[in-house]
Amino acid sequence: VCSSDLLKTIRVQRNDAVEINWSADRRTVLHLHGYDIETVVEAGKPKTMSFTANATGRFPVESHGGRHVVLLYIEVHPR
Repeated sequence: VCSSDLLKTIRVQRNDAVEINWSADRRTVLHLHGYDIETVVEAGKPKTMSFTANATGRFPVESHGGRHVVLLYIEVHPR
């Protein structure tokens, strides 16, 4: 089993409005690849990453800072 198989995948359809609520215990920079969306989550201050899923495919959300770590994948399927 590949470690990426254990990560959560959020599945949506093209043109869906997507909101992902994040919280962290330390300042964290999150990057949604393929959409080039970056969200900074401050410690103890929840933050929402919002976008319209207009590009189809499978996109990782990574935390940046030191080591880049994939937190989850977003799969956007055609309607």
